[in-house]
Amino acid sequence: MCTARSSGSAVTLLFTDIVGSTRLWQTDETTMQAAMEAHDSIAADCVTTQGGRVVKNLGDGVFAAFASPTDAVAAARDLQRRLYAYPWPTETPIRVRIALHTGEVRQLGGDYHGPTVNRCDRLQVLAHGGQTLLSAVTAALVQDHLPEGVSVRDLGQHRLKDLTRPEHVYQLVDARVDTEFPPLRSLDGYLHNLPVQIASFVGREEELGTVRGRLGVSRLVTLAGPGGCGKTRLALQSAASLVSDYAGGVWLVELAPLARPEQMPQAIASAFHLKEQPGRGLLDTISDHLGSREHLVILDNCEHLVRECASTTEVLLRRCPATQVLATSREVLGVSGESVIRVQPLPVPPEDCATADSVGGYASVELFLDRASATGGRVTLDDRTAGAIAAICRRLEGIPLAIELAAARTAVLSLQQIEARLSDRLKLLTGGSRTAEARQQALRATIDWSYGLLGAEEQALFRRLAVFAGGFGIESAESVAAFEPLDAPGVLDVLAGLVNKSMVAADEIGDEARFRLLDTLRQYGLERLDQAAEADAVTRRYIDSSRAFAEREGRGVRGPGQQETLARLDREYANLRDSVEKTVAGGSRPDGLALCAALWHYWHLRGHVSEGRRYCERFLVDRGDLRPDPVLGEVLCGAAALAYDEGDYARAKELWSEAVGVSEACGDTAGAAGATGNLGNLSLVQADYASAERHYNQCLRHMREAGDARGIAAALSNLGLLAMKRGELVRANALLEESLERMKDAGGGHQVAHVLRTLGNLARQRGDSAAAKRFHLESIQLARELGDRRTLAHALNNLASVLLGLGDCSGATTAAEEGLALRRAIGDLRGVAASLSMLGQVHLRCDDHIRAARLFHESATTQEALGEAHSLVESLAGLALALGRMGQSATAAQVLESAEELARTRELVMPDTSLLTECRAELPAPGPRKREQALSTPAALEMARAVLWA
Repeated sequence: MCTARSSGSAVTLLFTDIVGSTRLWQTDETTMQAAMEAHDSIAADCVTTQGGRVVKNLGDGVFAAFASPTDAVAAARDLQRRLYAYPWPTETPIRVRIALHTGEVRQLGGDYHGPTVNRCDRLQVLAHGGQTLLSAVTAALVQDHLPEGVSVRDLGQHRLKDLTRPEHVYQLVDARVDTEFPPLRSLDGYLHNLPVQIASFVGREEELGTVRGRLGVSRLVTLAGPGGCGKTRLALQSAASLVSDYAGGVWLVELAPLARPEQMPQAIASAFHLKEQPGRGLLDTISDHLGSREHLVILDNCEHLVRECASTTEVLLRRCPATQVLATSREVLGVSGESVIRVQPLPVPPEDCATADSVGGYASVELFLDRASATGGRVTLDDRTAGAIAAICRRLEGIPLAIELAAARTAVLSLQQIEARLSDRLKLLTGGSRTAEARQQALRATIDWSYGLLGAEEQALFRRLAVFAGGFGIESAESVAAFEPLDAPGVLDVLAGLVNKSMVAADEIGDEARFRLLDTLRQYGLERLDQAAEADAVTRRYIDSSRAFAEREGRGVRGPGQQETLARLDREYANLRDSVEKTVAGGSRPDGLALCAALWHYWHLRGHVSEGRRYCERFLVDRGDLRPDPVLGEVLCGAAALAYDEGDYARAKELWSEAVGVSEACGDTAGAAGATGNLGNLSLVQADYASAERHYNQCLRHMREAGDARGIAAALSNLGLLAMKRGELVRANALLEESLERMKDAGGGHQVAHVLRTLGNLARQRGDSAAAKRFHLESIQLARELGDRRTLAHALNNLASVLLGLGDCSGATTAAEEGLALRRAIGDLRGVAASLSMLGQVHLRCDDHIRAARLFHESATTQEALGEAHSLVESLAGLALALGRMGQSATAAQVLESAEELARTRELVMPDTSLLTECRAELPAPGPRKREQALSTPAALEMARAVLWA
């Protein structure tokens, strides 16, 4: 183990940057040059006066270092004060953002290196002009020793654009300069799904610039290179640095867990939280959602789906003019216009470099030192260790994954031992030309070497964990891998050892520790699993574990804590889908049926409709030999519900009817009741009220036979809703009141909140706004107590509608905005669209027509992507109303025509109180224009967008 004294030292770093300097250089270079010279002079004076040192100038800023954090803060205070008071020659005053961060750095040749430098640089990017930010460590050090006239303000946790864990950020407050600024420019403020990275990003600054430059001129950029060279990390870091450039967001699509090409559209849709639309392909839905907004889509690990990636990318780029794709692959996609960046290994020191100064600037050395420090060992770079570190990096040819594996061994081996072992292992493979093939051989040999150093238990656990297609928790690892020579209690300790050796990656997702194997290591582990003749046994345990997890969590999808349950299923879904695939390949129908029975509610809620239906139907083929049982009945119900989601009502009716027969044949009264109730819902949607009533009454009989108190209450609620549809308001009220009392007695808190909300809607329909408000407030209070965010958001939206009718615009705005925030937080896109429309109505009533139009536009765009025809007509009508009141009569007429055409083609019956009715009354009637000439909804929305964001 390396235990030499560190040559690093703790300092406080100060970074400055002139905001908007690029534009200033372009518009007035002479003036900007003078301003830059003034900034540099003032900065240098403030730094040196407080005992600091200017390390170097950084384009339009400076980089300084201080031995004392208090001195650094004093320098930042003085600098902002002097810059604030300076008589700038520019039209608007120049403002500078400053960041302070304290940590250990390595000093080489008068410059500083290490993660602390990178962290301070990226902290500075969050700030606005005139703002000074401090990291948590710096703030803690100076809190009790602040210079006169300043204080610090806690700005909370924020993710920096290095993708690592959030940084607690503080602002330096000085009454003599501006102290109020917009929200920080952190990752949290932009649309994206970029994951947190445990390890820091090291090196590759030149490559980052290359990727950003290519994306500036090409719509498809592919990072190509062998496994282990760092393509994914480079793509993620590049995307993080550009997130503010894409109004539609930056979206990662992970392809490694996919087993088949046809799963790719669903993976992309899931990244955007899109659900399938009946009768439409997923690519159509995705394309409509992307539209003409700026998006960056990251397709990660394309090599096993190259053809599908190529064809899908071509479609998206052709249909979505502002969308760009950043792909990572071992093989180029071969798409016209593709810009390929070959990701090379990190530069390594040449043979004649053996001193700290000569090797310290190489990214491979920087990576080795950074990852070695993470093991807890005290590896340092000085003249005594430089030669061994440089030799290790050369032996590994700068391959990042190989370097990380070797660095992990510094906890138990000296640098000399690592170098010697690598030399023995790789001497036959690293000779000759340094080709890509040789590098791959070097990587393979490094993994062989790392695997060979593991103990028997570590080797067994590593290869068994390779069966997981996605991340996994400790319980899953124990259930799959704990057999000879491992036992369940010992798995955690062995797993911790694999993490320390970089054979397994660890992540922290919420309150749960999750683990994963990098794709290259996973493929290697699967080979070792086959060689050990354990593949069949591990796969069996893997399927059993997935089945148990799905059955346990599947029950929770329909009860309290739904969002938390869905989040757990999301995290495990790659493994669940892979397990279903394995049951298909292995012909294990009982396992497949059990998984489908447990997962169909998840597929329905998360929009994996065609995928889930395909799996259900696959296990229902040739089912004549299957004995009736509750699992079969549940899969029939699932297939029916998913067919319903796709608009295939005939198939849904057929499957639900069969489910009733199967459930009755095996004595599953609850299952028969559920299927019958769904037949009633189907009839209600099709306005076949007589059939709906028959099915609901039959469902009620089944529930009474089963003695299911909650089921009885739910059936009464459905009958009440049917009575509302028929206009039988007195009967509806009686049924809903009875449902409410029974539900309260049965302890169904969530269902009580739902019935209260329905009673509120009924009261409003009866013209009793005061009662409607009371019911909705009761529903809201109960939903808050239960933590039921979905019901709470729905009730808030209903309350906003009631308050708006009462003329309380302020209260309606507050309720609608809270509902919108909740729905965004839980990923309920349909709910988001409804809340946006409600807010649009509020602003329309308050005469803020531009704001209203933009809200209706966003709502309509979302509904178009989701296939919500009825709601879409309403949002289009609201948009037309707002545009008309803005004076945009021509565009308003076009939007109204598209709404009318949609209502006609879908045969939608709109109530007299609808926005469409109001729109028809207010806007001029369309001229003799032929219906077939009406603009499509996407075209109408694009026309409106051009007006609203001109």
